[in-house]
Amino acid sequence: MVKLGLSCQSVLTFKNCFTGVLLGGFISDRFVVRSGPHGRIFVLIASQILAAPFAAGALLFSPPMAYISLLPTYIIGMQTFGFIAFIQI
Repeated sequence: MVKLGLSCQSVLTFKNCFTGVLLGGFISDRFVVRSGPHGRIFVLIASQILAAPFAAGALLFSPPMAYISLLPTYIIGMQTFGFIAFIQI
């Protein structure tokens, strides 16, 4: 059997980033229905503002808590890619 060399942390990070991208696309699609095409910009701004305190926690906490604070950062902060991909298509 071939070992891929994936750690639990890398799999968890990938899962959270993937969840954030899907969630961002879903939320931005809902905002477009309610507020028009500029609703995607509101999702972008809100996701970055909500992710900022968790990203700061990665710098301020010691290593176990720093990694845990990155998990919501990945879920919330990666929402931008869900609708940026849609804008480019």
